[in-house]
Amino acid sequence: MGLQPSDGTANWVASTRVRVKVVGAGIAGLATAHLLARLGHDVEILDSAASAPEEGTALALQPNGLAVLEALGVAGELDAASSRMRQLRVFDGLGRAITTTVVPDFGPGLDHVLVAPRADVVRVLAAAGPVAVRWGADVGHAGPGLLDVQEGHDRSTVTADLIVGADGASSTVRRCFDLGVRRRGGRRYLRMMLERPLAHARAGEYWTRSGLAGMLPCGPARTYAYATATQEIVDAHASGADVAEAIGRAHPILAALLPRSLPSDRVLVNDVSTVDCRSFVGPGVVLVGDAAHAMAPNLGQGANSGLLDAAILTLELAQGDDLGSALERYDAQRQAVRRVQRDAERLARAAHSRGPREARNALARALGRLPVAGVLRRAQQCEPDELRARLSAALG
Repeated sequence: MGLQPSDGTANWVASTRVRVKVVGAGIAGLATAHLLARLGHDVEILDSAASAPEEGTALALQPNGLAVLEALGVAGELDAASSRMRQLRVFDGLGRAITTTVVPDFGPGLDHVLVAPRADVVRVLAAAGPVAVRWGADVGHAGPGLLDVQEGHDRSTVTADLIVGADGASSTVRRCFDLGVRRRGGRRYLRMMLERPLAHARAGEYWTRSGLAGMLPCGPARTYAYATATQEIVDAHASGADVAEAIGRAHPILAALLPRSLPSDRVLVNDVSTVDCRSFVGPGVVLVGDAAHAMAPNLGQGANSGLLDAAILTLELAQGDDLGSALERYDAQRQAVRRVQRDAERLARAAHSRGPREARNALARALGRLPVAGVLRRAQQCEPDELRARLSAALG
């Protein structure tokens, strides 16, 4: 007996083919779609973009995210153009180490952070199963069991047993179901991929008078760099001007990596947003990724937490009881991400503190001394090896 699209509470069994519409073809949306499809459900993805992005910056995939990718069987496809980091370091503006965190060993293959091109992660996820993406499908309104979709000049109503809101921090699905709000944090960051190799000895995050600047190797010939976007950088970027000089002045630690010319369209500048939700679920709807819990980027848990959302939702739906109960369990389990949001914000405040340098550095050291790699372990929100095993078993 199938689900009724109006209330999302009908009983169902694991063999029932459930109609799932995933709104958003980003990391969390793709992972959710393919995992649920592997359970045998009828899944379709809708995205307002014209096509999949061919370029981008990079992701620091942590053990919880890697566990999900391994269960999907795609993690190994990322190795060639990626770099493994087993230590994460924070320096002050003079290059002196504040803290070094060794990535905990969570099991075979889960003892490192993998710095991978974002476009590659999207590509391997998109190829992880047969789920189709309806590109250029803009969802204007969502309600229990229903989506209003605009495609060019055509407008249609799409029905679903389960709507997955994976449409980012400004989520239409979240707004339509009145599940939470987006708050802007007042900070801006830049991200870029540089065609220069980076020695692991220089890799890390630097806390300076201008905020923070980080650089990580991404494969043998490229560097992923990110930094606080000062007003000078923001103005240069908005004007379409070359941004190399503005970035070099604000963040001298990056200057040696920068090309002489760096067009604005090669640099992403984003406002930081935090999404606060009362609940991650509603009648026949569930939020994943930034739509549920956008956070400060300082723990690198945005995409990883989205992958974890996909895994936990899949495991709860695989139990085969009524959908409402499965969503309630998902909601209860994902409350752990709120603590990660708070930890990320604490790190962001410390990195941008204008108070005494030693007070700021002391906070970073305190965070790094928490038991068993502290914040990084807590940020996983699960035991990654156990998650990988359970998810692999559920997928058969």
